[in-house]
Amino acid sequence: MKQMLSWALCVSALSMTAWGCGSSNEFQMSGTGSPATGGGAGSAGSGGTGVAGSAGFADSGTGAVGGSGSAGVSGTGGTGVAGSGGSAGSAGSGGTGSAGVTACSSSGDCSPPTPNCDTAKEFCVECLDNANCAGTGSPICAPTGQCVGCIDNSTCPGGQPYCDIGVYRCVECLTDANCPDASLACLQGQCRCAAGTSWCNGSCIDTTSDPDNCGGCGNQCDPDYEVCSSGDCACKGGLTMCNGQCQDLQNNPLRCGGCDTQCGDAEVCSSGTCACRPGLTDCNGNCVDMQSDPRFCGDCNTECGTDQLCQDGSCASASGGCDGGLEACQVSGDLMGCFDLETSALHCGDCDQVCANDELCIDGSCYTYRPASPCTTCPCDSICNELANNPRCCDVGAGLICLEDAPACP
Repeated sequence: MKQMLSWALCVSALSMTAWGCGSSNEFQMSGTGSPATGGGAGSAGSGGTGVAGSAGFADSGTGAVGGSGSAGVSGTGGTGVAGSGGSAGSAGSGGTGSAGVTACSSSGDCSPPTPNCDTAKEFCVECLDNANCAGTGSPICAPTGQCVGCIDNSTCPGGQPYCDIGVYRCVECLTDANCPDASLACLQGQCRCAAGTSWCNGSCIDTTSDPDNCGGCGNQCDPDYEVCSSGDCACKGGLTMCNGQCQDLQNNPLRCGGCDTQCGDAEVCSSGTCACRPGLTDCNGNCVDMQSDPRFCGDCNTECGTDQLCQDGSCASASGGCDGGLEACQVSGDLMGCFDLETSALHCGDCDQVCANDELCIDGSCYTYRPASPCTTCPCDSICNELANNPRCCDVGAGLICLEDAPACP
């Protein structure tokens, strides 16, 4: 007699894991019969494990022992389980899946990083209330069971007063309107200046061109001599940087045509070249006053005698002395000339007083001067105040100068 019995094994699914059900197995009770066929394994649910049916078996007689049950086909990440009594089945396709959420009925079923059981949802979470988040750096327990920075604006500090609920993080802004200045844009939760600008003293500044913040906040260029160019303080047009200061190499006798080139006492700097002072003439490399110098009286080839004076460009008898308020001064050896000691830079106030190359003779005294560049029209108060004490701006024809403590312009 043959009797067919069928039975099924099915394990109930947990909230996040499904288990497959095995198919029925047949077995032969007695007599000469064919080997019984092992039961087929159930298919695994998503992420679960298929459970094989029990293997068939033979009763008394010559019937063969039933074969082993086939392994269940694993679902996503599942593993086939061998049938009872038979050889282990091969694992189903799908490989090992991700860990996913751990099912639980109490916190004893959970472990870090999700040590608490949400019994209503029956899976492990990081937190159930804010107390579980203490010391994590994320003090708020979100509805998702995660410790986060915030769930609304009420828990955010003054510097980051807005809660970005997309990432549960306190931020400086959510929109451009949250930024304190119209020049700022809200980018990734921060109020930032546009590319090429920097936040300086309450506004976005182009530090490549702003002379008060050149190359960085607070780096100020000299307003009289410098401009901000490509983030660096550079000398204004017509000026050249010499030892950290902008200089006028076209008109400065201390730096004439080059940072290290000085003119002689009888010279001025004109267009970057040392030249004889106004009223003096170059004779054989010497800057001379042809109206008064007995060596070059009236021209470069006339020398007065020892008993003569050079006056008004002519040699005259020394016995008559100098006329018109001029003073007789010995120039070379016994040679004498008549000079205006009020204005002569070579004999200023005294026959032996020579003004330096950066001085002018005014009312018989030598006064220091500096080119007023880049100022082009008097007054040049800011520049002259920087260059000289008690300054006076003067137009001397070749350009503007700043005189120090002078009673009048020349």
